[in-house]
Amino acid sequence: MKSEGVERTGTSASLSGGKGSVVNTLLGVLIIAVLQTGLAQIGATETEAQTNASKLNDWMQVVERSTQNTYKRGIRMFRKYRFKLSLGLAVFALGVISGNFIQFNGVAEAQSSDRVFELRTYTTDPGRLDALHARFADHTISLFERHGMTNIGYFVPQDAPLAENTLVYILAHDSREAAKASWAAFVADPDWKKAKEASIIEGPIVNKLESVFMDATDYSMMK
Repeated sequence: MKSEGVERTGTSASLSGGKGSVVNTLLGVLIIAVLQTGLAQIGATETEAQTNASKLNDWMQVVERSTQNTYKRGIRMFRKYRFKLSLGLAVFALGVISGNFIQFNGVAEAQSSDRVFELRTYTTDPGRLDALHARFADHTISLFERHGMTNIGYFVPQDAPLAENTLVYILAHDSREAAKASWAAFVADPDWKKAKEASIIEGPIVNKLESVFMDATDYSMMK
């Protein structure tokens, strides 16, 4: 009986010990599974991170190549059109400078209240209008400027008979006194005397001369 009791006790202890081993084994397997799952997730995260980093690197390389290509195209276009660009800038600058000069000149003219205009009409002998044109083009205009007179414009009538023998032109003078002094200097100029003598070798040119001094009106575009 005693031995039977001892055997039961030992059997119970053996069963208890077996149950503990099973539980421990299951716990170990569970822990290992959890660790493997975690490691797998960590590995997947690292792989995904590497993939994203690779994609980012590829994208940056694409952007860099695109930027380089754009830069190269810009350089090629600049080299191709740099002459036209330079010319355009030069024309633009010239336009600005000219505009400022014209504006300044217009103000200066407006401030010259004594400025007067002279309307002159020449009637030539028959067939001598061309000789008069030649003398003005080759000599007279530059001599006017030399002696302080401003050439405004030269005109011929459209209709006959005036179209065949008439020249009309306008000069500007700083004042009536300045006009008088300029004409006196012009007539006394040796170059004018020489040009006049050479032009009338084949006969007189001017048959009639009319001169009218004028003031600009308040609404005139030119003053």
